[in-house]
Amino acid sequence: MTDELFLGLPSSWERVVVGDAGTVLRGRLKTMKHRSQLHRTACLRAANITAEGLSLADMLFLDFTEEERLQYQLQSGDIVLTEASGSEAHVGKCAVWTGGIEPCCFLDTVLRFRPECVRSEFAILVFRYFLAAGIFADASRGLGIMHLGATRFASLPFPLPPLGEQARIIERVENHSIRLGKAAGSLRRALRTLEEQRKNYVLERLLTTPEGHAAPMMPLGDVCVVHNGRAFKTEEWQERGLPIIRIKNLKDPTEPFNHFEGDVDDRHRVSPGALLYAWSGTPGSSFGAHRWSGPQAVLNQHIFRIDVDESVIDGDYLFQVLNSMSETFIGMARGGGGLGHITRGDFLAAKVPVPSLTDQRKILASLESYMPSIERQKAYVTSGLEKVSVLFAKVIEKAVTGGLKTQLASDIPAAVEIKDYHNIRRFSQKKKARAPRQSKQPALVFDAEYSAAPTRSLREVLGMGTPMKAQDLRIVAGYDADSTDDMDAFYKALQKALSLGEIKAIGRGADAKLQAANHEA
Repeated sequence: MTDELFLGLPSSWERVVVGDAGTVLRGRLKTMKHRSQLHRTACLRAANITAEGLSLADMLFLDFTEEERLQYQLQSGDIVLTEASGSEAHVGKCAVWTGGIEPCCFLDTVLRFRPECVRSEFAILVFRYFLAAGIFADASRGLGIMHLGATRFASLPFPLPPLGEQARIIERVENHSIRLGKAAGSLRRALRTLEEQRKNYVLERLLTTPEGHAAPMMPLGDVCVVHNGRAFKTEEWQERGLPIIRIKNLKDPTEPFNHFEGDVDDRHRVSPGALLYAWSGTPGSSFGAHRWSGPQAVLNQHIFRIDVDESVIDGDYLFQVLNSMSETFIGMARGGGGLGHITRGDFLAAKVPVPSLTDQRKILASLESYMPSIERQKAYVTSGLEKVSVLFAKVIEKAVTGGLKTQLASDIPAAVEIKDYHNIRRFSQKKKARAPRQSKQPALVFDAEYSAAPTRSLREVLGMGTPMKAQDLRIVAGYDADSTDDMDAFYKALQKALSLGEIKAIGRGADAKLQAANHEA
């Protein structure tokens, strides 16, 4: 699939790989035993990278030595990605690190991309495209836990526009994002209003009898028996046998199942129509009651199978009650790190409304007549949200494939920019590696006045010396090859000088040089 990516890019773009556009590093493996006060350091992990960006409210603090910090400390502009996840759809979630916690290192469930020949804001558009298009999912490997891997990530194709065009693309995407964001915000508010109306209606019907009296309350343990699922080990997962129901299968019926062929206790068996309750995970998204609509199956841990006492309570009625009590159960949840769980004791002690069976059926009939209308309205709004998401995905796709038509003839081709960048990198590294003594024969010779006082005016530099290649001009004009800001500033200055006619190019290809417009070589 990746072989066909980015084959029709504009002529000024370059198709490289991720590792050519920046450096890739997988985080440091650390465990809770690396926890003392000696080298206490904030640590970013996969759980801190969400679909909405970075969540830094629950950071781990582990030991990173000074040497480790030099290698693994994050700096503003770095892009962090989830290296591993239980769902391949979540591998590659990404965000730009903007600081706020210093120092902060990253663990082995995170990949760091440090931009070199690309702007952070453009690189993250590429990675978001990979996530939405399933490129990261296809590149992931593993059983149970899917891994992207630093090597596979670094070898993915990468579209590289000229730096000047990257800035225009970023601005265009930001404008689209603002407009689409406003539309999505309005639709989300409408969806929240509809959901609140639904909740209030359901709660009012459940807490009162059809005659308007308060429904009697009983502990949940008095009207049902609950069985927790089995803690299956990953080595027990098989390709055949009974499907294992995990929380992710309840949340998303399209998620693939693991299977089990061994002996199963009756407590862990699930038949079609069974009432289940997910009691562990992320409060607000994992918790909730479900009616099992699949085949005969076995139940994984963290899910209750609820056997209802039908002489006291109707199963469909209890299903509605349990979901109306979501906030109550979330309030009971214990745990940290963004995860929580309800104990069996707390669950069974929770009080639920239990009117007569006759009244329960009347309440269900009232809900069944109300629900279709509210669900139609929610579906309409949800469809609008999906269209906004599709539109934004199209914007990103066009942004990273040249479809936004942001090319200018004055742009320096990306192939030249990346070659110049790596040439100066090598020059800088060689310069650092040399002993601190003067070379007998300097690489570049200019008149004494020019050499003694380097300037950032490119026209002045070229007017005082001889025509030179872009990488040489950058060095002698005083731009720091190790500074991303300097690199950006140089190309902006060069593009401006060319567009204004202050300097011009002579020759073509690798032999092309620059000279001042009023200077004849």
